[in-house]
Amino acid sequence: MPVAGAESTVDPRGGCAGARRRGYGALLRPMLRTLAVSLLAALPAAQSAPRLLVDVNTEPVAPSSSHPDDFARFGAWDFFSADDGVHGRELFRTSGQATTTGLFADLRPGPGGSDPRDLVQVGTRLFFTADDGVHGRELWVSDGTAGGTRMLDEIVPGPNGFTMRLPLVVRSRLVFAVTTELWVVDSMDPVPTRIA
Repeated sequence: MPVAGAESTVDPRGGCAGARRRGYGALLRPMLRTLAVSLLAALPAAQSAPRLLVDVNTEPVAPSSSHPDDFARFGAWDFFSADDGVHGRELFRTSGQATTTGLFADLRPGPGGSDPRDLVQVGTRLFFTADDGVHGRELWVSDGTAGGTRMLDEIVPGPNGFTMRLPLVVRSRLVFAVTTELWVVDSMDPVPTRIA
């Protein structure tokens, strides 16, 4: 299908010389815009309008936002951290319906919250960091069930824990930095190992 404004000069190396000079992006942008507008126009109005799925923080004492953050897709669920005003910032999940949205795990009982961060799916596991109030911020793993959610080995002993830097998923492994060390954990055998 010819594209308006594109040269039709044939390059002996194959392809269109004009497309190579102007860049493929310039030729594809108008087509992608048209496709995007067509797809959005086909959505029912209820799906395209933003709406409140559920009010996670309904505490009347200090009503405020639950500040949902750190979203990660895991199977049919979206996991995220939020503060419901009772448990502090903890791990929540939703399948996109109000009836399926709620607290997944209270990793630090009480109002302090474990502040889950760095949520990432690796293979058949969800990895994240959290602070249980005893070990500091450490690496946790979940198989998608509350009973299958646990802290892995203590990477940095003591109450301070660590800050995960540069997390990278490589096949079935999570590679990340802790201070000046490089660590890896495999989703099939979740044991953190220092590699450098």
